[in-house]
Amino acid sequence: MKKKGCITIIIVVILAMLCLAILAAVGIYYYLNTQSNQNGPIAQGFPTAEVLLPADPNVIPSAGPTPSEEIVDINSVVEAAIKNENYESLLPYLANEVFVRLEASGCCGPLTPAEVVIQLSYLEPADTWDFGESDTKTNLAQASEFYSVPYDAAIANNKMIFSYKVNQNGKIDAINLGATYELLIP
Repeated sequence: MKKKGCITIIIVVILAMLCLAILAAVGIYYYLNTQSNQNGPIAQGFPTAEVLLPADPNVIPSAGPTPSEEIVDINSVVEAAIKNENYESLLPYLANEVFVRLEASGCCGPLTPAEVVIQLSYLEPADTWDFGESDTKTNLAQASEFYSVPYDAAIANNKMIFSYKVNQNGKIDAINLGATYELLIP
């Protein structure tokens, strides 16, 4: 009899511990999920991108977005993120793996979105960025395939360079950084 009572107590204790572990896991998940939503791009005032594809390829999509849909110009989002040094706002627009190049170095290769945000801090010494057309940008595009179509490039006031490429899914999958465009244009 004593053996059976001990086994029952052990089973009850194990089940109670299992229930506590499940509750703790759910609590941690809820806490992390609400923290990431509070600090995410929506809370910071940046729009999120959503690509809507028709379920049936034979269905012609409507002429425009419904009032609840928002069309995001990824170039405007990237420009704002770089100019404001708010690199975290790019997270929703980064592919799962982004190929990052740092001119004249062995860095970096394929990175996760979180690692990309860290690498983008390399751009912080620049005060202002020009995403518009210029002779320097044209020369840069002629000098390197990484600063011409399909890449979009920018040049900073201190000669730093930045470019990115958006894939067919609307996600940034390549980024190039450089201390100066003079590395490519003598």
